[in-house]
Amino acid sequence: MIYKMKKYSLMLLFLAFTFPHSAHARDFTINTIEEKAKLPAGVAEILTTAAKSGDQNRFQIILETLQATYPDAAIDITLKANEIAPKWLSAQSVKQAQYEKAVIVSQKLAEQRKKDKQLFNAKLWNLQAELGAGITSGDTKETSIAAGISMQRAFGKTWEHIIDVNYDLNRSEGVTNRKRYLAKYDALWKPWNKAFVLNHMEINLDEFSGFDYQIIETLGLGYKLFDTDTLKVRLDAGPGFRMTKYLDEVGRDTEFLGRAAGNIFWKIHKNLTLQDRISYSMAQRSNVFENTAELNATINSSLAARLSFEVRYDSIDIEDTSKWDTISRITLVYNF
Repeated sequence: MIYKMKKYSLMLLFLAFTFPHSAHARDFTINTIEEKAKLPAGVAEILTTAAKSGDQNRFQIILETLQATYPDAAIDITLKANEIAPKWLSAQSVKQAQYEKAVIVSQKLAEQRKKDKQLFNAKLWNLQAELGAGITSGDTKETSIAAGISMQRAFGKTWEHIIDVNYDLNRSEGVTNRKRYLAKYDALWKPWNKAFVLNHMEINLDEFSGFDYQIIETLGLGYKLFDTDTLKVRLDAGPGFRMTKYLDEVGRDTEFLGRAAGNIFWKIHKNLTLQDRISYSMAQRSNVFENTAELNATINSSLAARLSFEVRYDSIDIEDTSKWDTISRITLVYNF
């Protein structure tokens, strides 16, 4: 069991870390080129109005005033002025601005490529590690452990990778009644403003749920209902497959499914956040509902306390197992 978990978890991490970097580099190039249009508010309108007056001297004075007022945007202002009134700018000043802009774009692209190569940089991946454990003694002896890691990283504006790996163990009176490994990987491609494409992968090793292992992969379309600093809500749905190795069967059972999911992030307070992930998958043999809610309270810049509750429903009837399964955790989270 442990060997399988290591094998599949490493496969998920490998897929995330080796995603095509050429796509990320192309994405960054597009984003930096778009900076040409990022001018201070009203500058383009002022230059257009000045050009319509037909007075070249007046246009030149206004241009120089804008460049002095916004020195950080002077290059972009010059290039915009050349678009509006190309005959009134000297060829030398335009070439100089184009050269300086090209240097800036090249430097930023080189910096981004260097940063992208740092695949295992914990800060760039927003790495979090959580751990919770409890031991009770007396009339009842019970031991519980909850551990996990999560990573999330965006490459430019178009690509995003999310990885979650969790381990739960519970022993009562020397008998193990829970031992589960769960790994999830989401790859988001966001070429549009609010819509995106999502590839979801999931590996679940939980013998107390009646199966040896379960692998899910889906490809769907999603939409961001809200995307602010305090509230983020996204929905996605699409087809996929589920491969299950039940404990009472020799072979594997593979079936196509449809999956719909939602993700909510709410910043209640500067030190308090709530995240809720919900999904429902429908297949011929069974339907599965899952919901995980996490309440995070920041302690300091590196530590946070997390209270989470997970509920899972599987419609299939398996001997000696319940259709409903819940996990509650209280853990400390370390932000790298």
